[in-house]
Amino acid sequence: MSIGLLILLIVVGFLLISIEISVVPGITFAGIAGIVLLVITIILAYYNFGYSMGNMVLIGSSVISFALFFIGYKFFNFRGIALTKTLSDSKVEPSHSEINIKVGDIGIAYGDIKPQGNAIVNNRTIVVRSKGEFISDNVPVIVVEVTDIHVIVKPRIIT
Repeated sequence: MSIGLLILLIVVGFLLISIEISVVPGITFAGIAGIVLLVITIILAYYNFGYSMGNMVLIGSSVISFALFFIGYKFFNFRGIALTKTLSDSKVEPSHSEINIKVGDIGIAYGDIKPQGNAIVNNRTIVVRSKGEFISDNVPVIVVEVTDIHVIVKPRIIT
């Protein structure tokens, strides 16, 4: 085993870890493979070249790791891969209890309801459920039940 191969393995290990940090979110194959490759390279340096070369590879890898971490923290401050915007106000529609939906109210399906979907009731778009049946888009619906968390509708039969 040559020193050039050790350097190549270290570079590939750091490259895999860099890909893990900057491109692939979470703990994936790239990061684990990079760490395993660095550990194997350090072990190979001790085994093939003795303690002095093993210590140099270990210390060199540690210094490079800390330097890359410091550079990444100092210059990028980990903002490059994270969202920094915050929501200033809520865009959520009020719940059905706040817009006074009651049994017998009439609306129209806003998209398919299978068994959950949206409907326009009392000029507001709300999330509704059917009792298992499929209700097509633009079909008139009637509210048959209102619970704390659900508004149950069924197709309104016009006679």
